[in-house]
Amino acid sequence: PEYGVVSVAIHTDITDRKAAEEERLRLSSIVAAADTLQRSILGPVAHQLPDGMAARYQPAVRPLEVGGDWYDVIKLSGERLGLIVGDCVGRGVEAAAVMGQLRSVLHSLMLQGKSPREALSDLDIFAERIPGAHCTTIFCALVDPAACTVRYTSAGHPPAVLAHRTGITALLDEAPSVPLAVGGADRKEATAKLTPGCTLALYTDGLVERRGESLGDGFDRLSGLIAANRDRSIQSLASVIIEEMQATRSEDDVALLLYRVPFVDSPRFSMSVPADPAKLSGLRKALREWLTHAGYPDDTDEVVLGICEACSNSIEHAYGFDARNVIDVRAQIDGSRLSATVSDKGHWKVPDPSAKHRGRGLTLIKALMGDYTIATGNGTTVRLRKELSGER
Repeated sequence: PEYGVVSVAIHTDITDRKAAEEERLRLSSIVAAADTLQRSILGPVAHQLPDGMAARYQPAVRPLEVGGDWYDVIKLSGERLGLIVGDCVGRGVEAAAVMGQLRSVLHSLMLQGKSPREALSDLDIFAERIPGAHCTTIFCALVDPAACTVRYTSAGHPPAVLAHRTGITALLDEAPSVPLAVGGADRKEATAKLTPGCTLALYTDGLVERRGESLGDGFDRLSGLIAANRDRSIQSLASVIIEEMQATRSEDDVALLLYRVPFVDSPRFSMSVPADPAKLSGLRKALREWLTHAGYPDDTDEVVLGICEACSNSIEHAYGFDARNVIDVRAQIDGSRLSATVSDKGHWKVPDPSAKHRGRGLTLIKALMGDYTIATGNGTTVRLRKELSGER
């Protein structure tokens, strides 16, 4: 009898261990399948992202590791990038299935050349026919490095954070509208200026929502964190954000997408202009293009006006409006300081001391540029210097 009891106990123990091992293998298989699903529909993995980008995903449902939050990066012509972060209602595999469909359609719309506003307007039509897509929120942005701009729209989603190298931050919140498939959507679109080295952060609400804290407080914490860590590499910054914002403790999924505008090696500007006021339009256009490409679009008006005023002085006083002569314009940017020279080979006429307008041109140049000097010899050279509003 005792032998029979022991035998039954051993058999039961072996059976239990075998069942436990089979259950472990089953769960392991589910986790592996879920991980594969997540990687295939969530968005590009780290090594697939363009330079200057970082992404993180923190699911709320474990061990399945999938949910309704996602990010996406779409490479477009002219080095433009489509940046998207979205959040489907719900959690787990069901939300992930809806997310996968919406992500694929929106990706396709951006590849077709749709603007952010157009893409979300078209996605609305699709989302109305997908069970579970109701009330999905999305932030959709189009980055154009050549123009130094980001165009964006939001379908009920938290605003992206734009952090400049100066430490100044801004919320991209000027194009709000309702979530997907709720009806009556009036999709808007806004544009923000980018500066060299600035950081753009797109995220889902799980990153900033905390019990007992307003969303505004969450936005402020995130903005301050990015500004304080702006000198970190983009990958290090992403890790700091996830850790400091306590994303691992969030009760909701968290998706984070970071983009850093590259620094531009600005070539020197050089152009010779006939001593004819009508020819200054070409100089103005060339200067604007150069400054925009260098990442300082906000400074174009003052710089262009200041340099062209110096040219106008040379045209009048050195050459007497004789278009057979030329003026040489040179400029370069070091850090955030612009240096420019306007040189002529003429002989300035003696000014009329009784002229009421005398000296106004130089007063305007100083007001626009901040600093200038004049050197005479074999002609006249005006040296202009200005601190630009952007920071390299």
